Amino acid sequence: MMQYNKIGRTAFEVKQSMQSMNIYLLRHGETDWNIEKRFQGQRDIPLNANGISQIEKSAEILAEMIDGVDHILTSPLCRAQKTAQTAADKLGFDKKNIEMAPLFIERAFGEGEGVAGDDLWDETVIAQFQGAETLDELCCRAQAALQMTAKEYSGKNVLVAAHGAILRAVLAAVLGRQFVYEEKKMKLESGCVHWLQYDSVSWKVYKCDLGEKQWKKI
Repeated sequence: MMQYNKIGRTAFEVKQSMQSMNIYLLRHGETDWNIEKRFQGQRDIPLNANGISQIEKSAEILAEMIDGVDHILTSPLCRAQKTAQTAADKLGFDKKNIEMAPLFIERAFGEGEGVAGDDLWDETVIAQFQGAETLDELCCRAQAALQMTAKEYSGKNVLVAAHGAILRAVLAAVLGRQFVYEEKKMKLESGCVHWLQYDSVSWKVYKCDLGEKQWKKI
C-alpha cells in the first residue's frame, strides 16, 4: 500500500503476506548520448559497443554472485531490451521469456530529449521542457512499478533492466528516505546493479561493487 509522507513523496510499504523475494536492478549500458551528455528520456537510443561490453561484464559478475533468476523484466526501450538480452545470455535465462514492463520506461523529458548540457539532473532545467514528466509523476510511477513487481513476482528472483531516472526513484521508494534525485548524491553508473532483498519483514538494499564482487548495503 502506498502512503504519502510529510514531504509529499510516497513511502513504499509491502503487504505482510508477501513472500521473501529478490529484485535485481540493472541500469542499461552506455549509449552515445550518455557520452554527449544528452537527455535521452524515452527516445529509443541504442547501446554503443562499450555499453554492450559493460553489460556483459556486469552480468558475468552477477551470475557468479546469485543463483540465477526466475524472471527478467525490461523497459520497452531498445537500450534496456539489449541490456536484458545480454544479461539473459550470461545468466542462462531463455531470452524468449523476457517480459516487457512499460512502467520501468525512462523518465520522459519532453522537448528536452536530445538537448545536451552539464546540468541534466537540475529540476529547474527539466521543468522548462514542455511535456517533461514531473518529479512527482516519476515518483508515483516508480511506486506503481515496484508494487507491480512485488505483487506479481512475490517469492521469486527478478532482474529488471531499466534506466537511471526510474531506478533512482525506485531505490528512493524502497529506502523510505527523502527523495534524493541529484546525480551526485545517488549516482547510478552505466551497467550498475542494485539488489532489493525482501525477507518477509522488510526491504534491504545493496549495491554491487563490481570490482570487488561484493554486495555493499546502502
